[in-house]
Amino acid sequence: MLKIVVQKLPDFERRREGSFRAWLRVVTANCLRAHWRSEKYRPLATGDSEFLQKLQELEDPDSALAQAWDAEHDRHVARRLLELIEPQFEPATLVAFRKVVIEGLKPARVILGQLRHELAGLLSEDEISGQVLTGGVFS
Repeated sequence: MLKIVVQKLPDFERRREGSFRAWLRVVTANCLRAHWRSEKYRPLATGDSEFLQKLQELEDPDSALAQAWDAEHDRHVARRLLELIEPQFEPATLVAFRKVVIEGLKPARVILGQLRHELAGLLSEDEISGQVLTGGVFS
């Protein structure tokens, strides 16, 4: 497949953000389809066309499979970028970033969790909940 990507790369035209990823996903699906259809590698018949359906899903940018592909790619890129910038930030900042960007938590939930953690030694859990919910901590 890498050989095909290298051969077809000069034909690639960037049209929008994410177009290379979409192009690569389609090239992958086409390579898998060609491999599956070749006489040399034809699998045993199972009576269904699940494999072809998965390839069609992979090609469709609106399918759940294509969206999962894109989401996994985004997480991978975010993790790698985080490794590169890690020395420049405080550990607590990196933890919050990971929780929001990589784990997908809502920022307010991350902030509330951090506040509870920091207040744990100063107040009881009931006091923390009551203060945060009524706005007492911020007034």
